[in-house]
Order: sequence, then structure tokens, then C-alpha cells
Amino acid sequence: MKARHLDPARAQYAVALQDPFIRGAGGGVLPRPLPADIISDDLNFLDPLNPHFASPFALVSWGQYLRGQPQGAPGIVGARDRDKTTILGDSGGYQFIGAPTLYEGASTARRSVSWLESNTDLAMTLDIPTRAINPSGRWTSYEDCLADTLTNLRAITDSRGSTSTRFLNVLQGRDAAECRHWYKAVKDYQFDGWAFGDESRQLPIMLELVARMVDEGRLGTHLHVLGSSSMTRAVELTALKRALAAKGIKVEITFDTATPSIMAANNQLVSWLRASRKELVSGVLPLAVDPDLRDQHLTFPIPETFVGSRVDTADLIVRGGTAQSGIDAVSHLLLTHHNIEQSHRLIEQANRVVDLAAYRTDMAPAALLLRLNDIRKFLTRADPKKYISGHLGGFSEPLDPERSE
Repeated sequence: MKARHLDPARAQYAVALQDPFIRGAGGGVLPRPLPADIISDDLNFLDPLNPHFASPFALVSWGQYLRGQPQGAPGIVGARDRDKTTILGDSGGYQFIGAPTLYEGASTARRSVSWLESNTDLAMTLDIPTRAINPSGRWTSYEDCLADTLTNLRAITDSRGSTSTRFLNVLQGRDAAECRHWYKAVKDYQFDGWAFGDESRQLPIMLELVARMVDEGRLGTHLHVLGSSSMTRAVELTALKRALAAKGIKVEITFDTATPSIMAANNQLVSWLRASRKELVSGVLPLAVDPDLRDQHLTFPIPETFVGSRVDTADLIVRGGTAQSGIDAVSHLLLTHHNIEQSHRLIEQANRVVDLAAYRTDMAPAALLLRLNDIRKFLTRADPKKYISGHLGGFSEPLDPERSE
């Protein structure tokens, strides 16, 4: 089986890795041996020589280590070849939504820079997400979030070292007006690109902001969309990358979710692509984890992946012997790897489907194909922002939860 990546001409999926997977795939201590003659090296998809499955992109959030973990990243992140991989670093701002006391002003921003420069290649600036707004909390308004984000940007600018780590300026906002205002407030801080959070991820808002960046010469070399990995979003971002390339603008576009790990924790598998006039989605298959099945060697339901081709249900034991307690750490590691590989596979398939839909329009939803056509053309218009508002002004789509830690 050859290593699989997304076509480099497409937008790239950078799975958000959780610490147990980072350590487990790196040879960390596990509660039982890996089954089916699998070794930890088989699960290290950051190794470009992995014969089973490899991808050069992943995301790691500092939020996992914000509470004083060691300076160096563990496992497969710490051991990777930095010349052949790109690790994106989330700044950890999402942690402040549920634990605002973790934020201690500029000192927290400086700590984030230190960790991100030591462990990642492309990092998000530390923002205060607008989802942290709470009438009775630390940030009671949009203005509060923006003010502390500006404090962070000043601290980040002053404390950056001489490392090769590049930074992306994070955009926030709960609607188009807030997203425009946030962009105007932070755009003079010079970084290497942009990360889209909260409602700035909505396609019409994102395209309008990109048009402004292009017009002002502020686009940079990399765009990242936080907490997004749906099949529709994947092909939309590929269309955006192609639209920019058609204008002679070379930019990488990435997107992330922690969905593979979260699904594994809920005994769920990424299954197969469902593509038709009505939908373009990845399927979800529940995995039976009843203790009575532990000794029954039932075939893994999705054998296309490395893990799926090796294990059976007897290898995926239930922690503590009760169905209520879910899968154990080894099973979670294996299912997460399956979900990561299958997610990459389905994203590539979705991109191929919409490419073929130029000849077979029944292969993908008509509304999606119209949006992709608008994305491809928007930068060729005399006033792209006006074109977007006319064609996509009322459009919105369900967004993945913005969660990477």
C-alpha cells in the first residue's frame, strides 16, 4: 500500500492531534500490546517513509500543554523530520472559553510563542475567541475579546525569536460586521497569513475578507480554516486555492478538526463517501463494543485502511469489561488512526467527485456546484466583494464545532 496524500494542488487537511495519539503512535507506554503484529511505527503517519499511510500536515494545540507540560512536544511530533512535515500550532485560545482563568494577559501570549516556536512550523497567534463572550465572565463583549487579542498581538510581535516558525493572524467575529471590524483592527500586525475562526469561516464572509486581503496586498502565503473538515468545506477550499492560483497568487490552504479522535472516543468510524445530487458527506458507522463480542473475530467493517485491514473486533476490547465504559486506550489509538486515514481518503474522493461533476452533474449537489463556480470566478470580477454579496450574501452552512484540543 502506497503512502497517500491529498493532491498538493488541493486544500490540505491537517488533522488536530490529541496527546494520547501523539504519544501512542510514538512508542509511548500502552496498557496492552498492539494487536495483529502492528507496531507503533506503523501508526506514525508523519513519517514520509511509512509504507501504509503518510501525510505531511497535522495540527497540535498548545492548549493541551498550557498548564505547564514540558517545553518539548512528545511522541511523533517531537521525533518528526521537520524538513518533510508541516506541523501547524493552534495557540490554545479555545481553552479560555471554558477556563478563562488560564489567560494571564501578555505573559500567556509570550508563553505561547515560546512553545509554538519550539515545536511547530506554522502557528496561530493567540486570540480570545468571540465564543468566550459571557455576560458574567471575563469577556463580556466582542470589544473585550478584541482588546485582549490586540494585547496578545503586541506581545507576540515583541517576543518572536529567530526561528523559522511562521505565524498566522487569527480572525474572529460573530457576524460579517464583526469579522470586518476585527480584520481592520488586526491587519497592521504583519504575519505570514491568516486563520479563520468563528463566523469568519462562513464562505461569503471568508471570500469577502480574502478579496480585501488580495486588494490590500495582505494575503500572505498561507490560509487556515479552524475547526472545519466537512466534505463540502474541503472542496470549497480547493476551489478557493485554484481561484487564487489562476490569478497568479501562490498560497497554501489548510483546514483542521479533531474529529477522528473524537469519533473514536465515541466508538464511531469514518466510513464511506456519500455523493449524490442531494449530499456530499462522509459516512459515520458505529462500532459495536459489547463485551460479548470480544472473543468473536468479526471482520473490521471498513477494511480499506491499514488498521481496517489488520484488526478484527476481538482486537478492540472494552475497557474494564463493561460496554458503558467504552473502548480502551489501544483501541482508541487504532480507531483514531483508521479515522485519520479514511478522512484523508474521503476528502480526496470528494474533490474527484466535484471535478467529475463537470461532466456528470448528478454526482454532487447542484447548490454546491453553483457555489464552487462562484468561488472560481469571484476574483475575476471588477468588485469581488459586491459579487460575493450578490451571489452568496444569504448563504450559510452548518460549520463543524471549532474544537482542536
